[in-house]
Amino acid sequence: MRAIADKLIRIEKIVIKFEDFREEFIACEARLKKVLSDIIQDYAEEFNLSKHNSVRKLKFYSVVSRVKESNSLSEKLIRNNDYNEFDLILEDIENFNQLELKSKLKEVDDIIGIKILTDLNIDTINMYKLISSSNFITNAKSKGIELNEDDLKKQPVRMQNGLNIYKIRCQFEDWKFELQIKSKLESAWGDMEHSIFYKDYKVTPVRDLAQQSMNHIGKLLIEIDGFLQEIRNANDNFSINSRVILFINQFEENFSKTIREKLNGISYNFKKIASICYNISQVNGNILDNPDINTEYQSLEIEKFSSYIKYRNENFDLQIFESIILSNLDTPIDQNNLQNNLDNYFNLIKQSYIKMIIENRLIQDEELASFIVETIFKACLSYDCKEYILNTKNLYNHIDNLKILIDAIEVLELEQYLIEQIISVYSIFTFNGNISEYCQTIDKDQLTQKLEQTKSEIEKLSIDSKSSITSNLSKLISSLN
Repeated sequence: MRAIADKLIRIEKIVIKFEDFREEFIACEARLKKVLSDIIQDYAEEFNLSKHNSVRKLKFYSVVSRVKESNSLSEKLIRNNDYNEFDLILEDIENFNQLELKSKLKEVDDIIGIKILTDLNIDTINMYKLISSSNFITNAKSKGIELNEDDLKKQPVRMQNGLNIYKIRCQFEDWKFELQIKSKLESAWGDMEHSIFYKDYKVTPVRDLAQQSMNHIGKLLIEIDGFLQEIRNANDNFSINSRVILFINQFEENFSKTIREKLNGISYNFKKIASICYNISQVNGNILDNPDINTEYQSLEIEKFSSYIKYRNENFDLQIFESIILSNLDTPIDQNNLQNNLDNYFNLIKQSYIKMIIENRLIQDEELASFIVETIFKACLSYDCKEYILNTKNLYNHIDNLKILIDAIEVLELEQYLIEQIISVYSIFTFNGNISEYCQTIDKDQLTQKLEQTKSEIEKLSIDSKSSITSNLSKLISSLN
């Protein structure tokens, strides 16, 4: 075992040579920051980390970087016993291989540090989702950046102060670096704590008291972050909410009299159909202009939509909604044009959902959005599903879960028909449809196996919603068995 004096001589040698190499590290840091920033920018809007307003583009994050100073490197080599990694290279202290030493320094995880500072904690979570996405990982790898897969799965990690941090070991070409994601409030709090405690090896009688005070400050910052997020959401939603309120007022004014007459003077609450009607108005601005609605056609039957018609006739809100939409599509409706009208009706509903999920950046790929929505409605229409049309919040959350399912099973490289079956059966299960009837049309054993694999892949993810999805999958698999 080397004496302390001997170790300090070696540490000094490492640091002196690091000073000679430091400009190369700084040049790498600048290139890395530019490459990483460009890739993040490509996906920022998809993950709600940037948006355009009427004046300019807003970004809810910034990328900063640094290369350790020599004194910080000295302290790291002592604090973490990292000097041991250089023992073989410095065996001959007067005649060592400088290129080997530089290569070994490149392997130190955090000499180069990249920190992504986000405006709010929700942006930190979204940034983690961004860098964990398959598109980002593939793009980054093509530019020479690789993220440690084990670290990605373990995020966030809990710090001693009780706050979370996203800290991932990475590599750029042959240079290792550490990637951190923090909100600006957490970073400022960390810097303050760092200046008080970090590298302060003295035991003082006020240290414990000061640490308690700092922890209280940390909790206050979390509350402030939540308040700032509410302010942002209020600003984001103000123009949308004002349009929705204006639409609902106009909608009720147009249709309340007609519907009250249809109901023999009983007032109707438009709340349950307001959201879907608003979404449809964003696809077809003239679709709700005709207040003269017809409900007589609802006694007609058509084989293609027999399951839906049965459910519609049991659901008063759906009858009102459908009659409003169809009365604005084509009149009069009879047995000959009923199927064509219902086709148009469902196409309009599907278009409204596709537009909604794209504009809310749930899914940016229009082809994928269309595939998911089409598959949901095809399954739900055929197998007696409930509550999949009017409840926009339920369907939005369902599509969010399906997006997670699709991302998780990407590694399984399933054929398209199997992906469609997984979406279909999960949708039928979610909306209380007839699963047993659906299973008569497919290979149930094969589908069950793929659902088991899907559940295993989702369990590997580090996302808050995975527990509800895996729970649903467990119940679904149990029902199939």
